[in-house]
Amino acid sequence: MVWFIGVRILEYKERSIINVLKRPYSTSNLESKVKGIIREVLVGGDKALVDYLERFHRVRGRPLKVEEWEIDEAYKRVGEKAVETIKLLYNKAATVAERLKPPSVTIDTWPGVRVIVEYKPVKRVGIYAPAGNASYPSTVIMTVSAARAAGVDELYLSSPPRSDGGIDPYILVAADIGGVNAVYRLGGAYAAAAMAIGTESVEKVDMIAGPGGAWFTTAKRLLSEYVGVDFIAGPTELFIIADGSVDAEWVAWDIAAQAEHSEDTFIVLASTSRDYVRSVLDRLEYIVDKVDRGSVIANALSNGGYAVIVNDITEAVEIADVIAPEHIYVASSKPEAPLIARQIRNAGSISVGPYSPPALSDYSTGSNHVLPTGGWARVRGGLTPLDFLKPVYINLSSSRGFREACFPAFFMARVEGLSSHAYSLKVRGCSVDG
Repeated sequence: MVWFIGVRILEYKERSIINVLKRPYSTSNLESKVKGIIREVLVGGDKALVDYLERFHRVRGRPLKVEEWEIDEAYKRVGEKAVETIKLLYNKAATVAERLKPPSVTIDTWPGVRVIVEYKPVKRVGIYAPAGNASYPSTVIMTVSAARAAGVDELYLSSPPRSDGGIDPYILVAADIGGVNAVYRLGGAYAAAAMAIGTESVEKVDMIAGPGGAWFTTAKRLLSEYVGVDFIAGPTELFIIADGSVDAEWVAWDIAAQAEHSEDTFIVLASTSRDYVRSVLDRLEYIVDKVDRGSVIANALSNGGYAVIVNDITEAVEIADVIAPEHIYVASSKPEAPLIARQIRNAGSISVGPYSPPALSDYSTGSNHVLPTGGWARVRGGLTPLDFLKPVYINLSSSRGFREACFPAFFMARVEGLSSHAYSLKVRGCSVDG
């Protein structure tokens, strides 16, 4: 493992932090290749998708759309206990999502003038469930529950097939429990292109949502010409603020838990204690040697793992806010730990205390784990029903309301030189003298 242990605290201004703590992934170097895939899907439709299935997944002779018998078989394969657990986790996520849906608002701005804001859901949404070295039925739960709470009419899900051409059965069960209209065996950039553009077999959607690897993330960004997207949700990121009061082995496992996602995971451990950092790293070396995905963890830490020694927790918070990571874990058992969390401005999700590991919020607290990465936590948070809702303004004015409100509008139209705006008010009897 290659770790950076920094003691140059005075250099940790915003620019130097960005330069030193490098995320190991970039989508810019994939742009030309992804653009080519988008063009091929646009021109070739289903034929291009079938070619990509064979080229990338070595899958032949399978329909793009998952068949009903495959979903029935998935229920049998996962078993009753798994179905009950998926339903339970879906209900927890849905409970939080339902509470986040905003109500319609009515505001009287002038006597006789009323503005109504109603939130209208997107009609069709395409959801992506990553799969490959690992599959993520939990992502299906998170994304679908938020979309359903918003009132989305139609949901279509794409997920990469396994070597036998089938979709992970847990993903199929989660999709079925969420009421997904169709599942497609499509992955990466060509999955995003198919849903955004539409083909003979794949329904064109209004919006694409969900996390993915670099290929899918790049495609989402490039496809905004064709479709709306939620936000950039790429490889996993974790920033740990540790004061040494949580068992070093627990924190080591928290690091391993996020690093096992993929080799382009980005992890920073910030602590006031060099000895504590070394204890965590010692435990990590042991973990890497023992667990099934040890090589993935080791490569992830080598590519994008950092340990930073800070003078105090305030400095760690400052660094975290500059990086704006997906996950922040305040590894502290002290009473002031929740106060540390409240000081943090830029994060997708914050977990606090020894019994709130990020893995818990990944699955079962009801918090949504589809979160912004790549620094986008500076401007937005995790997935909610709001991502699938559009505020629609409805304006109502009586004759009295028109008389009350028309002159400021007439005045501004004249200031802007838009005479037709002004006359549309004047012909209705607006007093142009104020």
